[in-house]
Amino acid sequence: MISVVIITRNRRDELRKTILSCLEQEAVCEFVIVDNNSDDGTRESVESLAAEHSFELNYLFMEENLGVAGARNVGFEHSSGEIVYFIDDDAWIDDRPDSFRRIEELMSSRPDIAIVSTEIFNVQDNAYQYGIFPRGVPPRTKGDVLYFIGCSHFIRRSPFAGARLYPHRLFFEQEERYASFRAWSLGCRVWYVNSPRVIHAPSTFTRIPERSRSLNNYLNSFIIKKLLCPGCLLPVVWLMFLARMLRFAGLDIGAWKTCISLYRDRYRSADRRPMPLKTAVELVRRFGISPVL
Repeated sequence: MISVVIITRNRRDELRKTILSCLEQEAVCEFVIVDNNSDDGTRESVESLAAEHSFELNYLFMEENLGVAGARNVGFEHSSGEIVYFIDDDAWIDDRPDSFRRIEELMSSRPDIAIVSTEIFNVQDNAYQYGIFPRGVPPRTKGDVLYFIGCSHFIRRSPFAGARLYPHRLFFEQEERYASFRAWSLGCRVWYVNSPRVIHAPSTFTRIPERSRSLNNYLNSFIIKKLLCPGCLLPVVWLMFLARMLRFAGLDIGAWKTCISLYRDRYRSADRRPMPLKTAVELVRRFGISPVL
């Protein structure tokens, strides 16, 4: 059976729609809601919905906003299913009711698949969201991807047993790469399927300005690569990060100071789990140097 984990913060109405769409799916054993300190009546709304539809609910209210990475760690730790499904609180499932059941069957028959990334359509951008496919493989093709998209994905519990999915202080952006690279390091696969189909309508609530999001993307991507790449490749990781930041920030001293401050807060050497060099080389061969390093 599948545990559904949803991270939320002050998106009461959107969350209700997300939960109702998941309720239509077979094979759901529980809902784990990790509330990043909402103050809009989210808890009361969800508990009322649980009573109305009689579903198993584990509601976890955080005394502070843990961000996406920290809250997903909490949700994963407090869920019980061998397969854990994460969906954003501003997205919903638009597919047949046996979609979860078919994912469960896929992952049961393919123990090498640790993570399944699903079809996601972003209505704001009028575009599909997906990870990096192998070079030469058209996008949205069933099979391997370098990393999943956090809006909608399934994670098998056993490969990550006893460990956090993410460095707890990443807060948000790019955390998916960490879990994906860890899966590849463990000899598992990250797999893409076109069902269930998920509609993502990015909420205007609690989202930060685009420039701040971009800075978080560059920084967290660098931190994750520094934590997981083999030591001999770290000079390349550093050089590529500095080149990307120069293109992004130029001589904006404020942006560089913010980046350095966030790096000091988020990077922890205890989170370093370097992948085997052979794995890194194979990922570069299949997906290209820029996404991996």
